[in-house]
Amino acid sequence: MVHQGIEVRYRPSRCRSSIFNVSSVLENDNRMSHKPQLISIGPYHHGRDHLRGMEEHKRRYLDNFLRRVGVEEENLLSEVRIMEQDIRDCYWSQFNNMTSDDFIRMLVVDGCFVIEYLRICGGVYGPRLSSDPLFAILPISGFLFRDMMLAENQLPLNLLERLYNITKAWEGGENSTTLSALVVEALNCRLSSLNFVEQGGNGIHLLDLLRKSVIPTSCRNHRKGNTLRSTASPAFVFSV
Repeated sequence: MVHQGIEVRYRPSRCRSSIFNVSSVLENDNRMSHKPQLISIGPYHHGRDHLRGMEEHKRRYLDNFLRRVGVEEENLLSEVRIMEQDIRDCYWSQFNNMTSDDFIRMLVVDGCFVIEYLRICGGVYGPRLSSDPLFAILPISGFLFRDMMLAENQLPLNLLERLYNITKAWEGGENSTTLSALVVEALNCRLSSLNFVEQGGNGIHLLDLLRKSVIPTSCRNHRKGNTLRSTASPAFVFSV
């Protein structure tokens, strides 16, 4: 894709399955702790009745995204279509019951929502943090962030990076902030009691970036082959 002399390339990664269903063994411990209560991100819980109320907000965020960037939705759908099989391969399930068009549209809607959410959390939009209903109502804000960090509610990071880089290209490439840096800003905003630091390197999804930004690289290297004790919820631990 080329815009105003800036080329944004997609390089297939053929990533191994990295986004799984939570094990039934863990579900027996506390089933509801592993399931989204407010929003679905990605295919595992897409279309569930109790999560449909957030679809209008996803659409609102997508419309804001398209209006701000100045790109047509069809352009994004075409860009993501190139990635479809690569993204399907990132999930333990292939979701063959979803047509190609439905799967791609879900990825664009959910992916743009995540990016806009991170931009608001990261302070890119300033006053919108207090005026947006998803942030102004604290119980909703808390459930929303919790749901977005669940193991079964993840999108591949290469999809988010693709959409984010398209955004930067259409904005003229003036924004030099990386997606991982934006994620760290958002995490420090939402979980201010912890200290998240951008560690560099590649992640596989947002939950993986959360883990890497709170665990120093030296500790990650030291624990290879060992089990790291954690007080995090099993829903957080499962995919990291």
